[in-house]
Amino acid sequence: TEHISRTRPEGTAVMTQVPPEEEEEEQRRRVWLIVLVSLLVLGLIGLAAFFLVRSLLDPGAETVTMPDVVGEQEDDAVQLLESRGLRVNVENETHPTAPRGEVFDQNPDAGQDVEEGAEVTITVSRGPPKESVPDVVNQSEESARAELDAAGFGMVVTGEQASSEIPAGNVISQEPAAGTRLAEGSDVNVVISTGPEQVSVPDVVCDPISEARSEIIDAGLSPQEGGSEFSEECPEGTVARQDPGPNQQVEAGSTVTYYRSKGPEPTAEPTETITTP
Repeated sequence: TEHISRTRPEGTAVMTQVPPEEEEEEQRRRVWLIVLVSLLVLGLIGLAAFFLVRSLLDPGAETVTMPDVVGEQEDDAVQLLESRGLRVNVENETHPTAPRGEVFDQNPDAGQDVEEGAEVTITVSRGPPKESVPDVVNQSEESARAELDAAGFGMVVTGEQASSEIPAGNVISQEPAAGTRLAEGSDVNVVISTGPEQVSVPDVVCDPISEARSEIIDAGLSPQEGGSEFSEECPEGTVARQDPGPNQQVEAGSTVTYYRSKGPEPTAEPTETITTP
């Protein structure tokens, strides 16, 4: 058998044949890459179109001018703000001068432009802050007024009343009572003592003893017999004298002493003088 050897010239390139399986795999990769790039491009185009249409259809949110609602009642303020397309947040706080239910602050301030549908805040007064009323019973009028003033309250004297327990010039009672929570600046009503009640002593001179005692008791006084004595004016068994005297002003419950009459004082019998010659 004859063998023929062929020599390849130097510098000649050798063509390597790619297997069919690898060539098919490479083609599939190219196809998927083209699909992915196409999808990405389409997505970017769609997103750009979305924002373009949105900008054309919705050029920007509407704005409204914030109205001035300070000094308005809560319901009126809320109604006004909602009619402007705003959402209202209500906060409640005490205030030294604003009446309960009145708006005393707002955010944003009046005149500012806000987006329609934005939330705005109004602050509504709960009224003045409340403080505890001090106890001023049995204090002098001057001392009570000073203590109430220091606590943030006024004092009004609504009347006077007799009292056997509270000295004259001191506070007998107060309204509201001590410990009550009251709005700062409110008035506390007080009644001032005139001291023990004064009554007029009845005139029982020459009255029968039983009647005299009843009159003294009815006057709010206490009868007491002080003894007996002669009287030219008052019959026996009646009151010859009383102490204190009639119509004098004394404290209720005081003692009135009466003296029982023994009638006129007997006169001495004239003594007959016998003269002897």
